[in-house]
Amino acid sequence: MLQQGVYLVSDWAILNDTSARQLERILSEFHNHTPGEVHQALQLLQSYHHVYRRDRLQQRQNGIKGQCLPPTPSQLRQIVQHLTPAMDTVFTPEAILSRLQTLATQLRHYRVHRRGGRLPSESIDLPETRTRALELQTVDRDEPAQEQEEFLTAYRERLLDCLDQVMAQVVGDRLATLQRKKTNAAPQFLKALHLFHCQGQSMGEIAAQIGLQAQFQVTRLMKLKELRTDVRQRLLKQLAESIAELAQGYTDTQLHTFDRAIEAALDEQIAHLIQQAEAEASSGKKTSAHQSVCSSPLPPSGHPEFGTMTHQPLQTFEQLDWLPLSPDTIELPPDQLDRALQLSRSAELTEGSWQCYVNALALVGFEQWMTERAPDLSLDSQACSIHRPAYATWIDAVSTIQVGEFRVCLKAIGAGAEAGIDLPRAVVELPELAAHFYVLVEVLEEQASVRVAGSIRQDQLLRHSLTPNPDWTYTVDFEQFEPEADQLLLQLRCLDTSAVLLATAAPTTLTANQLQTELMGRLPYLHQSLHQSDRPLWQLLSWDEARVLFTQPTLADWLYTSLRASAVVPAVDAPGGAIEPVAPPSVSGLSQRAMNVGLWLRDQLDDVATELAWVLLPAFTPANSPLRSMIEVVRTVTTELERSGMAIAPDARAAYRDLNWGKLALRLYAMTWALPSEPSSRHSSAEWTLLLLLGAQPNATLPAGVQLRVEDQLHVLVDRVSQAAPDAYLYARVVGNWDEQFWVTLTLPNGITVTLPPFAFSPDAP
Repeated sequence: MLQQGVYLVSDWAILNDTSARQLERILSEFHNHTPGEVHQALQLLQSYHHVYRRDRLQQRQNGIKGQCLPPTPSQLRQIVQHLTPAMDTVFTPEAILSRLQTLATQLRHYRVHRRGGRLPSESIDLPETRTRALELQTVDRDEPAQEQEEFLTAYRERLLDCLDQVMAQVVGDRLATLQRKKTNAAPQFLKALHLFHCQGQSMGEIAAQIGLQAQFQVTRLMKLKELRTDVRQRLLKQLAESIAELAQGYTDTQLHTFDRAIEAALDEQIAHLIQQAEAEASSGKKTSAHQSVCSSPLPPSGHPEFGTMTHQPLQTFEQLDWLPLSPDTIELPPDQLDRALQLSRSAELTEGSWQCYVNALALVGFEQWMTERAPDLSLDSQACSIHRPAYATWIDAVSTIQVGEFRVCLKAIGAGAEAGIDLPRAVVELPELAAHFYVLVEVLEEQASVRVAGSIRQDQLLRHSLTPNPDWTYTVDFEQFEPEADQLLLQLRCLDTSAVLLATAAPTTLTANQLQTELMGRLPYLHQSLHQSDRPLWQLLSWDEARVLFTQPTLADWLYTSLRASAVVPAVDAPGGAIEPVAPPSVSGLSQRAMNVGLWLRDQLDDVATELAWVLLPAFTPANSPLRSMIEVVRTVTTELERSGMAIAPDARAAYRDLNWGKLALRLYAMTWALPSEPSSRHSSAEWTLLLLLGAQPNATLPAGVQLRVEDQLHVLVDRVSQAAPDAYLYARVVGNWDEQFWVTLTLPNGITVTLPPFAFSPDAP
């Protein structure tokens, strides 16, 4: 079918699947567009993505399925609004729609060409083409034009009649074959055919209704490829004879010399019809081929699913572009689609939402594929990058998936990835994110299906000359990936991990602490650039900065959270009506200086505590607690701790710090002491305690929804959220070795997040 230049996928799915870099390569290298034309097309595509992807994802989250529909008038106006500042030109919605369709057609031509098809010519059966052709005719050719119109009308009638007859013959023959096997296959086949073509159900949904266990069993039963081939061949033969007879009445004997041309033309027309039926099967939209299946005369065995044919006009194919689905395609069931949507919600910054959703589809599809094809191989994706919003947003891949002894990275691709695969530098160069295998997962979002499209080992990848792109990616030729999925499974089962060495850390002069300080001062600029100017992060940071950022998860999470919180409308009143979007100076990443609370035992505050205005309280005694004298709620906390068996050491020391955001006034208390231990283990297994109490300052209240989280370098240890109650408070107690540190993060009800410098315990420090 591709040899006839047919490739049916909706225009809007094509535009959704195409990245800016792919479009740039296709227009400049294949269509030979000028740099100015390419720039305009890129701006148009980016505006389309900004509006259409957002709404498409919202539709998915609302449970709306089906193919990508043309942009609504409202969406077109929003695209115009987004595009106008970048183009310095005002477009009408109609002009934007026309430009988008032209762009989709250019992309379709390239994709058909790369798959070995020929570029389509205009069909005289299209109304606008036929009109242009008639305009070129002279007045004395009006009679032939009328004859042509009559011929086309009769041709359509013959086509529908032949299609009815052939469909009944093919289905009847298939039923007779299945009945001879004396199994339940015949009624299963007929019901499956009805559910698939007439109700638009997926193979997975059909399986349960006909008593089968899995999608592939339905595929084997229906053998749609063989069915369509039979229909096509019989229809071609029968229609060729019918049309030749029909043409005799309108033309002279010279038409006999065009027999082969007629057959070729009919072959192409029938190919279009069959392909349209295949492409639209999952959408529930009934084409003529579907209607013939659903409403053709009863086959010999007689089944109530088939009734009387009701003819509908043949549709044109200008809005669709067909993609042949591989037998290895995995249809994602509703529960997996819901899981992908849930995973994609981690990317709350707009720029990463669609990308995260597509990557989530790739992940759940790959997991399903591994379950079906290699149940003997263990797969663990709990620690993969999609669970960290910063990585899911800024790195277009799913890294750190563990399959057996190997690390696997998934790269989601669209249907037109032949223009080149853009692998993020982070998953190639950084040891923390690098993989033994890079797997291409073709995501057909419109069809809710995926396919493992290729793989490459890291050692094979690095043998090629890779040149980094400005957007932190490497472009890899599609042909460099091994297309056979069985080869990937073979290597995952049999290859030794020592045969594929992962990347090693590259030297850098930039430290995490330096980057943290630099980013603190640039937060307003980063926020404005990301949220108001739609500039991607790679245009705002250098690769050296990104490399440090992505190797420090806490630092990456802090930057992401700060930027996300800055975009949230505050729920707490503040002077001027808004909270300052930049996080306060106490925000810290993993590498900022720690606050040594061990010095409190010596009645001292270190420089960090002094700079952040911590107030050291007098020595604590159970009989006369300075904490109790300052805030009544501490009495309740102390009582609860004593009931739980925790004794507060006589030499415990405490300090507090006031935190203010607008009218929100909080007070954080911290108390620390050393736990008894053997003198010989003072610096190895000796332990210390950090007790935290978060409440409100005098004459203020702690609102509901404030979160207190305490973590070490690996885990979240305590995570509490305040409730709406008088004298509400939050407290947490953690214990660690003297060489351990703890990070405390406060999240306000409006989304603003503050991570304090790490708490450390070193009472002997100078």
